Amino acid sequence: MPPDILTVATDGSVGRSGPPLAGIAWVATDGRYGMDTYRTRVPLVAELGAIKKALLTQPYRRPLQLLTDCRPALHDLTAVLETGRIPTRVGVSGAREIARLLHVIAQELRQRPVNLGWIKGHAGNPLNEIADRLAVQVRRCAQNGGHLASLTPLTDRIVGEVHVTPQLVSSQLLAS
Repeated sequence: MPPDILTVATDGSVGRSGPPLAGIAWVATDGRYGMDTYRTRVPLVAELGAIKKALLTQPYRRPLQLLTDCRPALHDLTAVLETGRIPTRVGVSGAREIARLLHVIAQELRQRPVNLGWIKGHAGNPLNEIADRLAVQVRRCAQNGGHLASLTPLTDRIVGEVHVTPQLVSSQLLAS
């Protein structure tokens, strides 16, 4: 991966109980990260929400390598980019929100150079592991009525635990 490409990993964490609330997060090789909540119980919606958030917060001048551990998200985004059509999901929970997110993300992807990639979740990739940990912390905090700002010391520590380099991410992509 050329050094001018910024690699960003995303993840969503959906709870099984309580209100329909997901934690979403992204982390980049330059150490920046973001997190938020999303009102859903649908894992695909959470992942697409994280992808949207990541894309909307990255500088436009820099080409991106966007990594997700969600094959359905990658499949749907690739299909939208190749065909120009949003997949129809009849009877699927969150279908309207999935379509809306795919539309917004596809518009962003068409405006800049972005390579989409899949990374196996929970397999030791530092960016994926950090994005996962952030998303889980956000979800837990929100489900317990906490404020995301209170997570900043913890999330800064999580992101700072691993020094992520583009070369490390590239080597793990080739190994997966």
